[in-house]
Amino acid sequence: MQLRASWLYNMTFISRILLVLVATSPLLAQSVVKPKSAVHGSRRYVDALVALPNLGPVYYDDGAADGTIMVPTGRQVPVARHLPAVKAIVDLGDASLPVLIDCLNDTRITSATMTFKGGDPDAKPVPVPVGEVCLDILLNVVVPTQEVFVDSCPLEEKQGDAPCCFRDGLGACVNKGFYFRPDSYDLRDGRAVARPIVSLVQSNWQQAYKGGRLRYQYPEMWKRQ
Repeated sequence: MQLRASWLYNMTFISRILLVLVATSPLLAQSVVKPKSAVHGSRRYVDALVALPNLGPVYYDDGAADGTIMVPTGRQVPVARHLPAVKAIVDLGDASLPVLIDCLNDTRITSATMTFKGGDPDAKPVPVPVGEVCLDILLNVVVPTQEVFVDSCPLEEKQGDAPCCFRDGLGACVNKGFYFRPDSYDLRDGRAVARPIVSLVQSNWQQAYKGGRLRYQYPEMWKRQ
């Protein structure tokens, strides 16, 4: 019995020593693999979006085209391709997806606004948080899947298995659970407070990404230029 007790004591002591070594060894600490979603310095990419000046009306609630940061309103050429803040994220490639998904619940206000057309003529433009801008970019850099996008085209219009949609309006071609409107926030004392839909949508994107169901693609609208 004394031999058994001594053996248990020695094993416990050795285990404690190993735990201390693991916790304090720089070499072991450096060998820890970071989560797949971790992107070094990713916050600076989002900070740059927040800092973009004078974006003005980017999104529209008029039942037609809803606008996008990828092709700013009234421009024939996608000048966002040349905006460092947008291009820097797009150029991350696969790594852009976790950056954009992590950003979805960021309520910092940008210089972009949503304008109401065909509705209340006295309605003032709504300031747009950076989370919406990230969602906009995200929807343009993921390979279309039927999980995320609406598939509503006639069979003769489809090309392959990719979703096809001819609908117009804010989020009209995105499946429920993967889109929130630019005005999905309450403004309080100059700050945006996200409504529950924002967290729900972010959670769905996170699950799709962790499940390996999202793939990056260079924006189609930029390829045509």
